[in-house]
Amino acid sequence: MSEPQAVASRYADRRRLWKAAIKWPMYSVAVMPVLLAAGWQFGVDGSLRWLQLVGFLLAAILLLLWETSATMFLMRPRVWMPPENPIRW
Repeated sequence: MSEPQAVASRYADRRRLWKAAIKWPMYSVAVMPVLLAAGWQFGVDGSLRWLQLVGFLLAAILLLLWETSATMFLMRPRVWMPPENPIRW
C-alpha cells in the first residue's frame, strides 16, 4: 500500500472508531436531567435562565466527550509491548 493510501486508511479507521465510541444514548441521559429541570423551572416560574441552561447542556456534552476521548486514549494500542517471558520472582 502506498504512503498516501496508508495515511488515508488510518484516518478513516480513526473516524470509524470515533463514531463507534460515541454512544448517543449516553448523551440523552446526560442532557435529559438538565432539560427536565428546565421544564420544571419553566412550569413553576414561567421563565428560564437561558444562559445557564445552555451552560449546563454544554457542560454535560463536554464531560461525555472528555470521557470518550480519555477512554479511546487509554484503549489505543501501545507502542511498547511487555517481554514474552517476564521474569518471575
